[in-house]
Amino acid sequence: LQVPDVRRDQRVVLYRVVLNGTHMLWLRYSELLQLHQAILKETSAYCRMRLLPSFPAKTFMGRGLSERGIERRRIALELNLERYAKHHTLLTEESPAFRRFIRTFYASGCMNAGSLAMLERLEADSAHFDL
Repeated sequence: LQVPDVRRDQRVVLYRVVLNGTHMLWLRYSELLQLHQAILKETSAYCRMRLLPSFPAKTFMGRGLSERGIERRRIALELNLERYAKHHTLLTEESPAFRRFIRTFYASGCMNAGSLAMLERLEADSAHFDL
């Protein structure tokens, strides 16, 4: 999972989240925060304490973010998602929200043969989970 860039749409900042270099979603900070909060609720204490990073702050010292602040937040969000990706097996097992998040990329319809094969393996490996 990567967050290679951002886009400003009037007063909203959108982050481009890329899975495996082929699947992309534009997400708001609030959507990524909701994912993080859901994962925290659904995972074990071990997973929360040892594997999950803290989530980047929405603002810096109570103010909106400058371009530099948005870039720092983009980097922090990417590090956060990279941590999720590093521990994807455990998160897939424990968190329905994480599974839904990953499936959202594939629901967008832009799949190549390699990513389709990966999805099929994931579904086969996770058949006993609600993927």
